[in-house]
Amino acid sequence: MRLKLIFALLASSSIVCAEDKLQDMSNPIAIYTQAGVGLSNKGINLKFGNTYDTGNDTSAGMNIIELKGIMGDTFGWADESVSSNSIDSFRIRNFYGSTETWSGRQLDLDWRFHTRPPLNDLGINSYGTASYALAQALPPLGPFQLFPIIGVGAIITDTDDGFKLPGVFAVAGFYGKVTLSDKIWLNYNPMYMRGISGVKTPFGDMNEQSLLAHEIAASYQLNPRQNIRLFVNFTNRDDDSSWSYLNDKGDIRFEFNHQF
Repeated sequence: MRLKLIFALLASSSIVCAEDKLQDMSNPIAIYTQAGVGLSNKGINLKFGNTYDTGNDTSAGMNIIELKGIMGDTFGWADESVSSNSIDSFRIRNFYGSTETWSGRQLDLDWRFHTRPPLNDLGINSYGTASYALAQALPPLGPFQLFPIIGVGAIITDTDDGFKLPGVFAVAGFYGKVTLSDKIWLNYNPMYMRGISGVKTPFGDMNEQSLLAHEIAASYQLNPRQNIRLFVNFTNRDDDSSWSYLNDKGDIRFEFNHQF
């Protein structure tokens, strides 16, 4: 997607810190030092996450840095109109989780370095989002876990006339997990975004637009430290909407993760 408005704050029935022991990697917000490498339709992805001391025994924190879409024209298989042979995007996230309330929060900065028509036709050279989101774990029901999430964010663009803030949005949705076995699990993460303030564009008013985004993932745990995952992201985008011109047709990626 051209503007990834997917908030990757996942919750579980416990939030734990990696300094104590190896963490359950199927727990979406288990906090531990990690690294990952993947291949997507837009190129190579690299990820590194490092825990830090929050100063509180009942909480844990982690920063994650990601580089996405490296050498997309060489290693990816997306249409040339949505890939490049450099770096597509940079993302940094800060996670904080409470072991007492089973809740978490995330700060998320995601920046896209390249634009294509119709974005560059509007004088937009690069763009991204800044967002803040909260999640609360609900009690598990058998193999199912559901985690509601709510947040707000802003769209930022680097234009020929400088940096601009064309829109502010709200997001609401949930993260879902289904455990199939001790090694296999599935995730479904739908998110509904709604513009709450914004400017008029050739594609409509940002504050009148909405978007439903989906993420589906299938995961297999190779051993306590390593897993492989397949992700698919897509939206119900309307080509005539303001949101759609900030989104590609979708993403599919394979990922290998290691816990240190």
